[in-house]
Amino acid sequence: MVNGATNWHDAIENAINATLSVAKELQPKSGFIAASIANLPPSTKETCKESFQTTTDMLEEGLDHLAAGDNGSLHTKLSAALDIECADELSNLGVATPLTNMAEDLHKKVSVCLAIMTQNANVTT
Repeated sequence: MVNGATNWHDAIENAINATLSVAKELQPKSGFIAASIANLPPSTKETCKESFQTTTDMLEEGLDHLAAGDNGSLHTKLSAALDIECADELSNLGVATPLTNMAEDLHKKVSVCLAIMTQNANVTT
């Protein structure tokens, strides 16, 4: 289980909180990120900013649905948090920056949340 959780609810909550923590850590690093992508097109910069914000928003909303016991909406929010537009744009441009690694790491963490969610769905059906 995730971070010592003994049940599914705590495991998914711990996974979401850990992922949300990573997403929020990225926000104050905007100066570092901006310098690493200074030469990218403005649309790519905006896409990446929006992508990280979408992930953060969806994880926070997912926690609300978890607390309410609404697993269907929780799954929807976790799926929406799996926003890969920034990583896709950077990849299409052939860019390898710290932002690329951060986006990929965040994507992996959201995938873990979805895997835990799916595991519960398979157990309870």
